Amino acid sequence: GTFCGILSGYAGGLVDAVFMRVLEVFQAFPGFLLALAFAAFLGPSFTNVILAIASFAWVGFARISRGIAMRVVSQDFVAANVSTGASPGRTLLYHVFPQIESGVRVQVLLTVAGSMLTEASLSFLGVGPPETESIGRIIAEGTEYLLLQPFAVILPGLLFFSVVFSLHKIAEKI
Repeated sequence: GTFCGILSGYAGGLVDAVFMRVLEVFQAFPGFLLALAFAAFLGPSFTNVILAIASFAWVGFARISRGIAMRVVSQDFVAANVSTGASPGRTLLYHVFPQIESGVRVQVLLTVAGSMLTEASLSFLGVGPPETESIGRIIAEGTEYLLLQPFAVILPGLLFFSVVFSLHKIAEKI
């Protein structure tokens, strides 16, 4: 997603217009429903859940990197670099990508948190990977004992909440 966004923001014009239409198609579908349909259609396995989550997670990286690349490309130091005869690859690698790095770091943390929520939700619903233990599966199994042992659901839920909340707080500080 980052690579596609950088190329789109750098190239502009028709390349950017086509790329944005592709992104809009992917954003037209809710990510969780797309992942749920993908995982249910292909069957519950670890690889299928990863593919289902990745099928919509790349869009955030593409949009962030495209926006930053468009801003950076319009600055004078990039124009000066291009006017000296630098290749587009060199310009992207040494001038555009370093400017995008901090935005991508934040997006990584937010995507990891969102992916964890999606995987836990898929496992809770029973379409997650059966061969691995997941917080969603632990919570789903604990619901059978909710009245007798409420902490079988509360403690994993609090742990999961604290991890996702911490990822968001770290992303705020970057």
